[in-house]
Amino acid sequence: MTRFLIAIFVLLYSSALMAAAAVVQTASGDVKVAIGSAAPVMVTQNSALENGMTVTTGDNSQVVMKFEDGQVVALNANTSFKIDQYHFEQAKPQKSSMIFSLLKGAMRAVTGLIAKNNANAFTLYTPSATIGIRGTDFMVATGSLYLQVINGTVSATTSAGTTAFAVGQTGFVASLSALPTAIAAAQLPAAVAASFSQLGSIAMAGAGAAAGGATSGGAAAGGTAATSAAVGGLSTVAVVGTVAAVAAVAAIAANDNPTAAAATTTVTAP
Repeated sequence: MTRFLIAIFVLLYSSALMAAAAVVQTASGDVKVAIGSAAPVMVTQNSALENGMTVTTGDNSQVVMKFEDGQVVALNANTSFKIDQYHFEQAKPQKSSMIFSLLKGAMRAVTGLIAKNNANAFTLYTPSATIGIRGTDFMVATGSLYLQVINGTVSATTSAGTTAFAVGQTGFVASLSALPTAIAAAQLPAAVAASFSQLGSIAMAGAGAAAGGATSGGAAAGGTAATSAAVGGLSTVAVVGTVAAVAAVAAIAANDNPTAAAATTTVTAP
């Protein structure tokens, strides 16, 4: 019976690790995640993030997440962001897709291999518009919707139509029924301008960043390097998790077999 329970434990634990979509690169202040109605839990550097998770930041808080394909997403204070659906096939990135929701607050995204191979695979829902990209680095803030493009092109779609915004442009969407329009950066509300300034100062680059160019926060990374970094980050979490799982299994076995409690097991990561 014990062996059966151990097998189930390892299987479920491994499945959870395989479901990881991103890893937390940095987290400061009050940063939590939750799935559905479950109680939120704190996250720290190297925490794994999965589909269905909603990430929230409190006052004076910030988090930077790196996804498997190299995409980087930063959330400013008092922000709520959901990973609705993320699917990445490293061998066939063109078959991958991602759907996110910015429920409130301000975020910045630098796209990775998924968007580089298929820009239509990226969708960001906000309360005022649906955001699409064409290989880019951009920032978005809710209230009414405001966006700013650092690299590439961003489109905002409402029931009134779609407007594309190019590098250096600032966009505004009053509501889901209003046509997105370009505005001067000076027209940004003070709170939004402050958020964009803070997000723009973060050093972050994705695999899909403009070739040979530097983003406002750092140099663009090559696709292979970015993917390796992302997968490496998730692998670190997986290795730590696997060691924890093995330790738990050993503890269960030791409880059932007193003799085994005196044994020492060494786990070496491949």
